[in-house]
Amino acid sequence: LCMDILPEWNLDGISWVDECTSGIDSSEDSELLIFPNPASSILYLSSAKLIEEIVVYNLLGEMIYLDSPSKFQAVLDVSAWQKGLCFIESITSDGVSSISKVVIN
Repeated sequence: LCMDILPEWNLDGISWVDECTSGIDSSEDSELLIFPNPASSILYLSSAKLIEEIVVYNLLGEMIYLDSPSKFQAVLDVSAWQKGLCFIESITSDGVSSISKVVIN
């Protein structure tokens, strides 16, 4: 996530601020590994910490999936899900929540 103070640049009287590319943390430091992305039938989730809860939302913000696996890995059958973009929120055993974008084919 872009949490640092953004640098402001000034060149020939024109100012601009570097911007974040996304409000969703998709860095390598993310708590959750999700693959394949895009997915068409099975989606795998893996974490170094116990995955306590998985919530999936569609683009309208509607919850389309909820599970409490309490495992380090989870397998989701996405074959019946609507094609397009969805957001997967995971909460690990230490209370850390992360949100990832996934494309369903």
